[in-house]
Amino acid sequence: MTHGPGERDDSVMTAVVQAEGLTKSYGNRRGPEDLTLEIQPGEIFGYLGPNGAGKTTTIRLLLDVIRPTRSSVRVLGADPREPAIRSRIGYLPGELALEGRERARHYLRFLGRVRGGVPETRIDALAERFEADLSVQMRKLSKGNRQKVGLIQAFMHEPEFLILDRNAIEDLVTSVLNPLLEARGGHEPLLETLEAVFASHGNQTAAARRLGLSPRAVTYRLERIRRLTGFSPDDPTQRFTLLTAVLGARLLGRPAGFAR
Repeated sequence: MTHGPGERDDSVMTAVVQAEGLTKSYGNRRGPEDLTLEIQPGEIFGYLGPNGAGKTTTIRLLLDVIRPTRSSVRVLGADPREPAIRSRIGYLPGELALEGRERARHYLRFLGRVRGGVPETRIDALAERFEADLSVQMRKLSKGNRQKVGLIQAFMHEPEFLILDRNAIEDLVTSVLNPLLEARGGHEPLLETLEAVFASHGNQTAAARRLGLSPRAVTYRLERIRRLTGFSPDDPTQRFTLLTAVLGARLLGRPAGFAR
C-alpha cells in the first residue's frame, strides 16, 4: 500500500529511541562515542557495560539532562528537548536524591501536575501497595522509603518509555516480588503464570492454554499472586508494574518460578 504526501503509514511504528553518532565529550575525556542505538516499541533493552563505559551518560542524553557534543537523537519520535516528551518517560536512577522539608506526598503530587495530571488516588494506591509512608519529610526518608517514593514517581503517570537503573530494578523486584520469594508450600510456578498472562494480553483462557492448565487453575494462581503482592494481574496498570518486576527478575537471574 502506498501513501501520498503528508499521509501517515500507521503500519510503521515509531522507534522509542533512535540515535546515530551519539557522542559526548568532556574536554579530553569522552563518554559515548559515535553510538548508534535503536529501541522499538515493546522491546526490553538491557544496556550493559563496565564502569565508565558511558551508560549513565547515555541515559542523561536521552532524557535531555545533558546535551550531546554531536548526534542525531529521537525519543518517542521527537527531539528529547521538547518538554512534552518528558511526561511520557518514567525514570528511576540508582541513587535518587530527595532532600528538603517538603513531605513526600506533596512532592509526588507536584510531579503529577508537571507530568500532565496524575490523580491523587493513583499516588495513594501505589503508596499503599508499596507500603510507603508519604507523610515524612523527604530529607528524613529512610533508604527503603526513599526507594519506594522513587518507584512511585517512575510508575504513577503510566509512562510509554521506562528507564530503570540496575539498582532500581533490584529495588522493584524486592518490593513487588519478595512476598512470592518468601512464600512456602506447594510448587506453583507463579512467575511462569504471570508471564503467560502477559504474553496473552491479560486473556486468562489463552494463558491457560499456554500453560496446559484449566482457566480455573490460572484464576486461582492469579488470586494467590494478588493476595501475596497486593497487585492485581487483572488490572492493566498494576499488570504493568508486575510485568516490569518479572522482567527485572529475569534480568537479574532469579529463578523461573516461585512457589507457595
